[in-house]
Amino acid sequence: MHNQSLITIILTTYNRAHLIRETLDSIIAQTYSNWKCIIIDDNSNDNTSEVIQEYIKKDIRFQYHVKGDKYVKGLSASRNMGMDLIETTDFIHFFDDDDIMHPQKFEIQLKEFEKYSNLDLTVFPTVNFKDGEKLNIELINQKVESNIIANIAEDFILLKRIFTAQVPLIKYEYIKEVRFNEQLFYAEEWEVFNKLFFTKSTKASYVNKPLYYHRKHNISITANFYGKTNIKEISNNQAFINVYQVVKNSPLFNGRIFSRFITFAYNNKQNDELLTKIKSDLKKGLLSNRFKDIAVIVLVFCARLHGSLFIKLIHRVARW
Repeated sequence: MHNQSLITIILTTYNRAHLIRETLDSIIAQTYSNWKCIIIDDNSNDNTSEVIQEYIKKDIRFQYHVKGDKYVKGLSASRNMGMDLIETTDFIHFFDDDDIMHPQKFEIQLKEFEKYSNLDLTVFPTVNFKDGEKLNIELINQKVESNIIANIAEDFILLKRIFTAQVPLIKYEYIKEVRFNEQLFYAEEWEVFNKLFFTKSTKASYVNKPLYYHRKHNISITANFYGKTNIKEISNNQAFINVYQVVKNSPLFNGRIFSRFITFAYNNKQNDELLTKIKSDLKKGLLSNRFKDIAVIVLVFCARLHGSLFIKLIHRVARW
């Protein structure tokens, strides 16, 4: 029975002493109580540790670990450390140190696994709020509607279903062998979910109620780490390359998804590597000829938007 299932929360933190209380309070407020929370601190230099210790003294469901030398700096490694520390669990949930859970989040999501057999994960819409904004969170008393997502892989990569790692409640067996790419400092979640969805038969449900509140503010954990660098663009480009290498071999790969890759490649000047890989795959016959036709169509559209610069590119693709 899912009312006995253990949910393990992996909560990553860095210098959030001023915000993490709200996050921890929202976890404690869950109407479903069989959870434990593994907190991974990426060596904060404020008093985050002292705040967390207050909660540990009051609630043994919280565990606190400071990241050691085995793991590199960054969100991906923090989440990987948390996953490595799991001994046993039924479900896994990733969370951040500045966001808020609806008090019925776990209760409602667990019911999805009772409603639908062989479900792997369940997602829902997100509410964004500004730092300092007061939230009015009310209990949900009416019936919650949901449905099975027909094609989670295509919907996710084409941005028809947009969600971050803090949204889904995930069956542990489905994700336990997966780790986040520690070389990426942006788009690491996008990479992980795309690789999962295109390599595993995935059954996901969509709940029509927002159960997660994402705080929008000027300084993120990653920005704190890396400052004003182009790490975001570099990581995003690399994530697209990595995902393309997986998706191109999937039976779910189609023209719409191919258009997403080639459009991204041409709209991002630094991503010559992705364009080179697509060109090589077309030349070698690893992609069907229909994808070459799609490439030309996409570039005609780009040419109309961006002018004559793309005309030469269209002729190049036509010769591939």
